Amino acid sequence: MAICNIPAHFLNEGTYFVGLALTTYSETGFHVNFFEKNTLSLNARDPLTEESGRYGYTGTVLGVVRPALNWQLERIR
Repeated sequence: MAICNIPAHFLNEGTYFVGLALTTYSETGFHVNFFEKNTLSLNARDPLTEESGRYGYTGTVLGVVRPALNWQLERIR
């Protein structure tokens, strides 16, 4: 079993596909023993709320990752 935890607010909205590969390594390099494309799919949904960072914006947001970062502004004197 393999588990991957994707943090909240990391992926942009859309459908993602994950492939599965089994490889071995020797002196001659990597050898792919098995590869299955699109083994798993997931759909990231983005609600139109303030918590999602959209604030009602319904247009397309480009990019794959869209982490919610905490910013702090300080005045420089």
